Amino acid sequence: MGMDIDRNRILRIGTDINTTCVFQLHFMKKEKMGEVHAKQEDEEKLPDTLSPCESALSSLSRTGWGRLLPVNCTLTAKELTEDMYTIGREPKCTVSITKYDVKPELYRQISKVQCRISRSKVNDDEYVVFLEDLSSNGTFVNRQKVGNGEKIVISSDDEISFAVADFKVFVYIDSKDSLQWMPISLSRKYHVIKHLGAGGFAEVKLVLDKKSCTKLAIKRISKSTVKEHTIINEINILRGLKHPCIVEWVDVEETMEDAFIIMEYLPDGNLLQMLQKNKRLSEPLTKLIFAQLVWAVKYMHEQRITHRDIKPENVLLSMKRGGLVVAKIADFGLAKIKDSMTRLKTACGTLQYTAPEVLLSRGEQEYSNKVDMWGLGVVLYVCLTGRRPFAAKVDEPALLIAMIVKGRYLTNMVEWKCISSQAKVVIQNLLTVNPSLRYDSADVFRSAWMKDENLENDICTLFGSTNPFDSSSSCEEDFEPQRKIQRLSVF
Repeated sequence: MGMDIDRNRILRIGTDINTTCVFQLHFMKKEKMGEVHAKQEDEEKLPDTLSPCESALSSLSRTGWGRLLPVNCTLTAKELTEDMYTIGREPKCTVSITKYDVKPELYRQISKVQCRISRSKVNDDEYVVFLEDLSSNGTFVNRQKVGNGEKIVISSDDEISFAVADFKVFVYIDSKDSLQWMPISLSRKYHVIKHLGAGGFAEVKLVLDKKSCTKLAIKRISKSTVKEHTIINEINILRGLKHPCIVEWVDVEETMEDAFIIMEYLPDGNLLQMLQKNKRLSEPLTKLIFAQLVWAVKYMHEQRITHRDIKPENVLLSMKRGGLVVAKIADFGLAKIKDSMTRLKTACGTLQYTAPEVLLSRGEQEYSNKVDMWGLGVVLYVCLTGRRPFAAKVDEPALLIAMIVKGRYLTNMVEWKCISSQAKVVIQNLLTVNPSLRYDSADVFRSAWMKDENLENDICTLFGSTNPFDSSSSCEEDFEPQRKIQRLSVF
């Protein structure tokens, strides 16, 4: 490929590289609409029996500013409508805990007035909610002791414990997060807990499944800002994937204005947030996370799927005991299924993580799934150094692109010198400009850096007999058989 680059073209790519698209979603053909109506009628009927979680939620009027949902199901959910509430053993408390609600040994440790929850107005339409510890044995919020006479601000999804950190009594829910965000059909099934994040085209909230009390994430995509085929494409791909290191699709629903994708929830944020907190990660932790990402990409490529937007923001995390971490790839909005009818040509992704061949293709030349391996190489570099590999300012896209297409990443700083030689070899072979010479996922697992007994033991602890290092086993054999990817109909 020639290295002459048209500056105007580069600027256009640089400023538009994140472009995604909009649409209208239809999940079923017209001949199946009768089944859909019948299903909706069934959903409207109340079940014969309610789960403990449904019972707690069904007693609420949904008119208050907040809610206390019991962790111990013998307690009663409380709708918060007044500006102040007291909780404790004293019968005069607004929320009185009796000896029948908790174990006797724990009941004796709860104070007559354990804590006070109140809200204060900070401007015309905004309030702050406080919890004040009035106990002798301690009130805990998210396992952190408040301290007698001390007051802290609480927010939606905060867990409140009495006497000991592990004795969780209530979860506080901010009701404003539930107002008019999703259709009635979904609000019957899920209760919104809090906002998780938003981008230019979608918003994500944490919800509680009313029947199972399971926490899930719902992604709402506006049809006014995303092209029709993009949402359908993302749903098609999520429906067909089943892998321990890929965020699992649960359900999907649409209205005239929005599409809602319900997915599993990972409680510990994303890889970017971990990097912002720690600046850079240790090599063993990086290796554990990276092995899972490569494993997931290997599986995707076996299913003919290219993600095209591998970056720390799209890696969700769940912390496990012993310091282990489960990493899962999310956000398939730019992913594509490659078959005999499709080609990879579109210039898309996030510029700092975009492969040279994507930038040089100008939307005209085809590229391969090796673009995901380049993205993994950038992620690996960032995790180990705490820096981006290509040094250019955000307002200098032309310079940044020139550095990417030449593969000129930084190696003259202290952080690079601290990386093991084996890790450097992996980075160098992933950030190779020529895609035909670039490592694929199998090459990464064959590298000396991945020949690590501790790593294999950690993967075994996290995923059991499922072993990404065993080339003789396929994903279909190690866990659930893959779901056949079927294209949705568009009318």
